[in-house]
Amino acid sequence: PLTDEMIEKAIECFPNQYDQMPPVYSAIKIDGKKAYALAREGKTVALEPRHVNIYQFKKTSLLTEKSCDFYAHVSKGTYIRSVAVDLAQTLDTYGALSALRRLAIGTYDVKEAKNIDALSMDDLIPDSELFKETYHLLVDEFEAKLVSNGVYLDERQIKTDKPFLAVDINNRLLAYYIPVEDRTYVYKPIYFFNMEP
Repeated sequence: PLTDEMIEKAIECFPNQYDQMPPVYSAIKIDGKKAYALAREGKTVALEPRHVNIYQFKKTSLLTEKSCDFYAHVSKGTYIRSVAVDLAQTLDTYGALSALRRLAIGTYDVKEAKNIDALSMDDLIPDSELFKETYHLLVDEFEAKLVSNGVYLDERQIKTDKPFLAVDINNRLLAYYIPVEDRTYVYKPIYFFNMEP
């Protein structure tokens, strides 16, 4: 049996940073295939722990029917499902996440969100703002023409497992690229910026 005091003490002692084991049912790729797809096929999924930071962690409700709410401010790549499991393990029991509500991501906060019916033209922001934290890959003039025609890029231009922006020598945003599933170091454009000078 757990008490509010036990949970609060465990949260107070929870590490500010640690190597977290991601959930088996996650989108992490293993040999080009997502972990959750392998798990659904009944295959063994061997994931590596990832270093995460927990900036703020607090209980926000009383314990009722073996459940309570908590707030967490965490680094990118942290799995809140794993935080719930890890907290339960420190209490020598089992735990799972029953619900998750994201309050912010990057510079965007849910407080700024609006119902779609309440939106107006004044609420629009430039598409470049959405990608300001994304890595920029500088391409030469020849590659810029290829990008504008929608070609895939590969390891000759970049080796990464994250999305990126192709940018020309004049620092104009050309296209947003993501890794192609089941292919290593191959990237496809899924969004093009206005190519007008």
